[in-house]
This record gives sequence, C-alpha cells and structure tokens, in this order.
Amino acid sequence: MREIKFRAWDEQNKKMRYGDPRDDEFYFENDGCAMQYSIWMSSNSDTNPPIMQYTGLLDKNGVRIFEGDVLLERYKEPDYDGREGILAEVVFHKGAFMIKEPGEDPEYTLGETYEDFEVVGNVFENKEMLEVE
Repeated sequence: MREIKFRAWDEQNKKMRYGDPRDDEFYFENDGCAMQYSIWMSSNSDTNPPIMQYTGLLDKNGVRIFEGDVLLERYKEPDYDGREGILAEVVFHKGAFMIKEPGEDPEYTLGETYEDFEVVGNVFENKEMLEVE
C-alpha cells in the first residue's frame, strides 16, 4: 500500500511544512478545504495553504516526490532540439500524478518516467525554474 503523506506551503514563513493527516499537522473539513491548525497558521486566516500529496514515488536519489516538485531529467545525449534535459512540474491531472513541462499541458504519467528524474526544487521556492522564455 502507498504511503500517504502531505505537505503545505507556509506563505507567511516562506517554507514547506510536512505532515500526516493522522496527526495534529493537518485536518480536512467536510467542504474539502484544507485547514491547518498548528502554530504556524492561525485558524482565522483568509487563505488555506496549498496542500500537496506525496506521489508514493522516489526520485533517482531516493527523495520523495510530491505534487508541486520541480523535476530534472538529464538526457544521455542532446535531443533533436539540442536540449540536454527537461524540467517539469509534478501535477495531479485527470486522476493521476503527471509531469508538466513549462508552457505545455501535462503529457506523461509520473509512473511511466520517474526513475530518471531528480527533485531539484518546488514551484513555491523555485518558480524561476519553470518560466518560459
């Protein structure tokens, strides 16, 4: 069975918070809104933190892959466009964890391709990695 883990972006302190829905870190309201009631976010906040789920997969270095992670895949040789690799965001799309390249729609499920990827950041702390030129 896949390990269930979550994390949330703490905008106020500019850091990722990791938790488990079975402890005091997160709980989920009936309307589907994520609400976190530990010390780093007050319960009367106007915004809920973005909650990201663990995919159940590890990158090539053994790092857990979450939604919102930025992945790097280096090619053994440059492709036909001369690219030496790709950067892609992990998204949950149409019922599956997928990779989304900048400026493109999600194309591949993460399970098909993850073994060559490396987590190099996330969309909150490393937005510039995914900017389209």
